[in-house]
Parts: sequence; structure tokens; C-alpha cells
Amino acid sequence: MPDFQHVATHICDSVKRRLKAEAAEGIQGEFGIGLIILLIWQLDSFRRSVIILITIPLAFTGTLMGVFIVRAPLDFFGILGLLSLAGVIINNGIVLIDRIESERKTCLLIYF
Repeated sequence: MPDFQHVATHICDSVKRRLKAEAAEGIQGEFGIGLIILLIWQLDSFRRSVIILITIPLAFTGTLMGVFIVRAPLDFFGILGLLSLAGVIINNGIVLIDRIESERKTCLLIYF
């Protein structure tokens, strides 16, 4: 006679995994769109937001090349470091663009 409790537990676990995967797919797309909208709203410019967002893949490319060169594992803490790096890059980009705009307004920096 089959163990119905074991079968029910297995079905429940597989349904939970499927629902969790579906929820993660939806959140990833919404997170990216939300980040873009937040940057456009904060900077009042689509061009400045694109400049900042272009720096993120460049930072990830350099970091991943370094990880593979030294053959370090890309585990939870490595991914957490990548996400922290993205936050630092975005913050530095916002500060740099704000500084450039303030210098342009005072006519001290002509080149941007």
C-alpha cells in the first residue's frame, strides 16, 4: 500500500517550488523596470539614467572576469558582493552626474 502522506508531501513541495519560480520570474522583470523608472524620476532625465545604467554591466563584466581569473567561487556571498557593487556604482554615478550638472551651472566645467 502506498504511503499517501509521502506522496502528498512530494506534490505539495513540487507545487511550492513551481509557484516560487513563477513569482521570481515576475519580480525580476518588475524590478528592472522599477529601477529604470526610479532613476528617470530621480534624475529628471532619460539620458542621465541611461548613462548610469550602462555602467552596471561594465562593472559586472570586470568583476566576473576577476572572479574567473582567480578561480574564486561565485556563491551566495559573491552574488551579494555583486549586488552591493551595483548599488555603489549607481550611487557614484548619481553623485558624479549631479556634480557635473552643478559645475555646468556655475560655468566651471565646459566639457559635458
